[in-house]
Amino acid sequence: MNPEFLDRSALHNRSISVTRYYNRELISTWHYHEQVEIVGIINNTGTIFVGDSIEKYESGDIVMIGKNLPHMWQNDVHNNRIENNHLELEVVTIHLGNIFTNNDTLVFPELSSLKNLVELSGQGIAFYKAEGALKKIKSLYKLDVFQQLLAVIDIMNDLVSLSQYELLCSIGFVEKINEPKEDRLQKVHDYLMNNFHNKVDLIKASERANMNPSSFSRYFKQMYGRTFSQYVNEIRLGYACKLLLKDQFSVTEACFESGFNNISNFNKQFKRYYKMSPKKYVQRFNSTLAH
Repeated sequence: MNPEFLDRSALHNRSISVTRYYNRELISTWHYHEQVEIVGIINNTGTIFVGDSIEKYESGDIVMIGKNLPHMWQNDVHNNRIENNHLELEVVTIHLGNIFTNNDTLVFPELSSLKNLVELSGQGIAFYKAEGALKKIKSLYKLDVFQQLLAVIDIMNDLVSLSQYELLCSIGFVEKINEPKEDRLQKVHDYLMNNFHNKVDLIKASERANMNPSSFSRYFKQMYGRTFSQYVNEIRLGYACKLLLKDQFSVTEACFESGFNNISNFNKQFKRYYKMSPKKYVQRFNSTLAH
């Protein structure tokens, strides 16, 4: 199923928008919007689908979702009942206006880390053990709009300093990933994104970096934290998920369209990365849509 566009055009004349969900469920439709979103999970549990990622969330987490990145929430309502059978759910969402996504805005050197954070959110980010930032998020709705703006900048600065976080969406799913800073990595990146549907060759990639294959392999793993082949598989799997979530692509079609040359290896790599088969992945996604 193609994601639904959620129109938040009313935010165009505002820098931020703060919404408090108290005893209300988060949006459970597969959707996207033009604004970067920061979600503070004050008291709630459930599952979030971000791009090709399926992750559990719980109280104390903060999730940051980049612009135009498809996502949806599945609340574990039955786990959030208190003794008198009333729901006690609380989530605060922040939507960032164009001031935070316009390259001409965050040009001050002091804001460079916030710009990098916004770019990184294109893959979705989950922050853990962020008590300080979460406490500030919880109090946002009590502030006036000017105080909210200053507080959000402060919260984003807190998020930048956190060491416990996880990128949610694979690079193969997103339309555009953060481009490498080094020119030789940019050439490798362009080669991979243009050729992952077909055969990708380590030697050709190393030539674009002006390195021999052995040195390139070590350098690549140092820069990306995984081997060249693991990185290529991640791109292909993410793209395959993107196809699987469109009704017209079967598992076999997604396998070959994403660059795998046999269904057995595709299923093996898919299960290793997502901890479930492609068929189970689609079933889980569709079952959430049906709720």
